[in-house]
Amino acid sequence: MKLVHALAAVLLLGMAVAWSPRYWSTAVAIAGICVVTTLWAATARKIERSRLWLPVGLISGWGALQLATHTSVAPWQTMRATLSWLACGLSFFLASQLAVRGKQRRVFLWWLLCGGAALSMAVLFPADAAIAGTFLYKNHFAAMVEMVAPIALWRGLTIPRHRAASAAAFAILFAAVVASASRMGVVLLVAELFIAIAVVCGRGGLPWRTAVSLTAISVVVLAAASWIAGPARILEHFHEKNPWAIRAQLLESTLRMSGRHLWLGSGMGTWRTVYPAYATFDAGLIANEAHNDWAEWTAEGGLPFLSMMAFLVICLARPAVQSIWGLGVLMVMVHSLVDYPIRDPATGLLWFSLAGALSQFRHKSNGPTTLFAPARASETRQTRIVR
Repeated sequence: MKLVHALAAVLLLGMAVAWSPRYWSTAVAIAGICVVTTLWAATARKIERSRLWLPVGLISGWGALQLATHTSVAPWQTMRATLSWLACGLSFFLASQLAVRGKQRRVFLWWLLCGGAALSMAVLFPADAAIAGTFLYKNHFAAMVEMVAPIALWRGLTIPRHRAASAAAFAILFAAVVASASRMGVVLLVAELFIAIAVVCGRGGLPWRTAVSLTAISVVVLAAASWIAGPARILEHFHEKNPWAIRAQLLESTLRMSGRHLWLGSGMGTWRTVYPAYATFDAGLIANEAHNDWAEWTAEGGLPFLSMMAFLVICLARPAVQSIWGLGVLMVMVHSLVDYPIRDPATGLLWFSLAGALSQFRHKSNGPTTLFAPARASETRQTRIVR
């Protein structure tokens, strides 16, 4: 149980120091994951198995393969990116071991919700307009909220005594995203709310009349939260005439890059270096990312890497919806179609940690919810570690 607290603390620490543009903030998060992994290895007596380890292992080690085969056009950048991907793989593994059973998972999610809500408060009282809370980029902050907010919805919709506190937490998170002016963040949070209510109603856990009343109240509360946060910036963004113009041109160039390095990619972390050779316009700004993670993964990692990421997301889709608290894992992947929400190490580690917890989730009424789970939860195979 102590390691569950440690994993949550490391993830929150990584998000708390994400404001720094220097590499030390990334090093703190990676080092923390490595320390918790070492402590787990020293104390673990059994391993909870998951066949999703194979795709996650390939994803996290793809950069190492590129370095070994000398296919990266910028080995140093690939080496640096590989460290982050390996840490993501470790966070997936740790969560699949530590957040397996009900009590452990509840503690883990509770810490993420409390920490995420606390960090979101910084957005409501900004010290710098260019920084969204503790994140340098508003859509990285929005991705964090997209992953934390479903935990509040899950607690509020399934545990009546927590409904008021959970509603307040969700309202704070929503108001913070409005204040950050992330359009996609606002859209996806609203989608999470309606999907969560629909899932609970579909199970019979909430009468439809109650659901309609709850939805109406939620709309009023979120509107009030938006007004308090200040809707001017987000409304201005929604009224832009052609908000996707630059992204469309970046996507076109990235797809051309992908065709040149179709199978092994140009190397993880090399998009910024390779892009100028394929640029079709000059906006007078530095193009740091493709603003479409799926396209950038194809350019940097090739079709195999894209396929592995798609396979992982497909395998997690069912447990994400059934759990409710895991909805953010899917929403962030939707957000990745128009931005790069998990390129920041803090949000990347959080995404893979929640994915790891989802890989062991089993819905009580319908049994296992992963494609690779045993026939019954009681038949989950465990392997003893030979010392």
